[in-house]
Amino acid sequence: MNQLDKKIKRLMETDPLDLAEKVGGTLDTGASFLLDKSDQLKKALHEQGDTHFGMSLEGYKGVFRSAGFEKVYSEPFTRVDRDHGEVKEALEAWWHGIGILLYSTTFTWPGSEPKFNIGYACFNWLSPDRRDSTFLRMSGSFHTDERGFLRAGNFDVREGLITRMKYMVENGKFLLPWEKEAFSFIAPYTSSDLPGDLHDRINGSIRHTIGVVNMLPKPVRDSILYDKREHPHTRRKK
Repeated sequence: MNQLDKKIKRLMETDPLDLAEKVGGTLDTGASFLLDKSDQLKKALHEQGDTHFGMSLEGYKGVFRSAGFEKVYSEPFTRVDRDHGEVKEALEAWWHGIGILLYSTTFTWPGSEPKFNIGYACFNWLSPDRRDSTFLRMSGSFHTDERGFLRAGNFDVREGLITRMKYMVENGKFLLPWEKEAFSFIAPYTSSDLPGDLHDRINGSIRHTIGVVNMLPKPVRDSILYDKREHPHTRRKK
């Protein structure tokens, strides 16, 4: 990692409120540290050509492409706004040949351009060290064997995608094909609006994700792992 990479990593690992407490500061001190950190991090990520909060939808997509991702799936869906009716949104999936599946959705305020809503990079990553979780900000499962430490999961791509990818390439190995599941659902967030109880909505998201995975190009399908099944309704209260 170069000096800019290290600066970004240090900023992403810094907890401003914890820092304020260590220097005997107040809540206002922590808030000041937080604003300063956010400003420094945004400037450093912009200099890096990396993702950062506040980017446009096309800005995010441009970073994905420059990082080597190829769009492999696109699905329009409709969100119902309480005041403005139906709003068109999109779910997309992107693939990087080192073994990362990235998926994202849009959110559009009525009368404005679509915004980048959420995005997650999913992977199986093997490393000899387990002390980098703060920087990676990863969710998922953790496995240990004779090879080292396998993280099967994902992280939010809205901030520091390229820097974290670079760190992971230099300090570990992305596994192809995947050995463990790295995501739960790839489905529009409107799945939560489906009729029925939580059980029904979870199964609806699983069905949708299976459909998405089956539509991915075969080389991508052969590289990832998704083995969830619909949950039986045995525990539903009568």
